[in-house]
Order: sequence, then C-alpha cells, then structure tokens
Amino acid sequence: MQNEPENKLQKLKLEDNSNENDPVNILLIGSADLRHVFKTVTCSNKQLNRKLHFYILESRLEIYARHLLLLAIALQSPKLLGLQDKVELYLELYGNTLIRKQSVTYLQKICNEFIRMITDFDYLKEKLPIVDISRLK
Repeated sequence: MQNEPENKLQKLKLEDNSNENDPVNILLIGSADLRHVFKTVTCSNKQLNRKLHFYILESRLEIYARHLLLLAIALQSPKLLGLQDKVELYLELYGNTLIRKQSVTYLQKICNEFIRMITDFDYLKEKLPIVDISRLK
C-alpha cells in the first residue's frame, strides 16, 4: 500500500478534549489534488459529525482554478448534469485526456461563470457557497 497523503488524512485522531461543536481544520500545502479532500469528506461523514474546514495552499494560481473546476463539477446539480455525464466529464478533465465536444462546451460555459465568481464574491457565495477565496491575494 502506498503511503499517500489521503491515507494519512483518514487516520487523523482528534484530541479527546476538543469541543464537538468546533470544526475540524485541515491544512493542505502543495497537494495539487482534490482527491484528498473528496476522500476525507466522504470517509469522515461515516465517523465524524463535525464540519470540516479545508485550507488549501498552492504555489500556482492554475491549480486553484483546476480545484474550482473539479469541485464545481462534483457539486453540479444532478438536474443539470446527470451522474454518468458528471463522472465522464470529471475524469476527462482530471486526467487531461482527449476532451469530447460536449466537455469543451461545458468548459467554455463554466469559464465565464468562474470569471464572474472570482470578481463577484456574492455570486461565488450563491454558486459555490462552500468556497471562500477572500484570503487569496
């Protein structure tokens, strides 16, 4: 078994004296990969009944853009994007594979959404309420 960061995140032990109402704060530095976040969130729901706050520090802005794109796809309403289409789109863009025409169309549409989200924090809060970019400079 590989010693990957997401495996370590799953084995985190919380101090016994921690307040059950306090969120669990997790800092990821240079991971450049949202798998760690997704796996931690899905596994923690089974074991932990506390909010998780992820603080992500990356060296390049392009990585933040990729994170936002993959997060937006994962959280897209099933009414707007079916599960099969969502999975295929996510895997295409995650793997940087040959991209289908419908994926290019989605990407062009979502890029305009991201420009608006980055320049209008109220719009970002409406579209992706779990994301806070106010501390980025």
